[in-house]
Amino acid sequence: MYDIVSLGEPLFPIAEADISCNDILLPFQPEESYLESSLFCYSLKSEEKTVFAKQSKKEVFTQTRLLHTGSLLLKQEPMRSEIYEAIDIAKSGGAIISYKPCYQARQWDNPKEAVRYLRSLIITADIMCLTEDDLAILPGESNSEKASNALVDQGVKIIIIFGESNVTFLRVGKESRIVSNDFTSIGILKNQNKIYSGFLYRLLSQNKALKEISIDDITDYIRYGISLSTPSK
Repeated sequence: MYDIVSLGEPLFPIAEADISCNDILLPFQPEESYLESSLFCYSLKSEEKTVFAKQSKKEVFTQTRLLHTGSLLLKQEPMRSEIYEAIDIAKSGGAIISYKPCYQARQWDNPKEAVRYLRSLIITADIMCLTEDDLAILPGESNSEKASNALVDQGVKIIIIFGESNVTFLRVGKESRIVSNDFTSIGILKNQNKIYSGFLYRLLSQNKALKEISIDDITDYIRYGISLSTPSK
């Protein structure tokens, strides 16, 4: 059993995490897959260090608690189809689906095609992490509250929106909250990947079902991620 399988991008190692001081995040490349150079499996428990290199995709994706993906691999086939297949398999096994899109126009030949494919994963996601720049492209709303309404309507349960003013918009179901980064000088956008990695680790380490997670819980999880990104004094 893996705690997180990440497609297309490794998560940041959180050696300081209180879930286990000795965590080592292990890269994993299964054979016979177009994703073999872009698939990473992680365990939160330090004693679970063994990774077997000959597992089928179905075995990998059905043995994870959370499947995380970005949007880079959606650019072309056959990786795009592999992403859709991985999500279907993981969801059938009860995994949480995390989606952190990142639209960069220079990476796409056709902007309309980019928007279509980036939006295609919204309905599969339980958790989404975005920046304010992504809002007009994905939900189609530049206002965080309205954008989160559109995402909730499509089935997203937890929403994180990193803002340029060092604030983070959080949404769980009908509840929303703005968290100010008022206790550290780090930039939210600059450190968003590490913060979100910490958020996911904290979420999984609490062993709560998604329906039990409150706005107070995700506030704790995001502040945890921010604290891990704060330089040691």
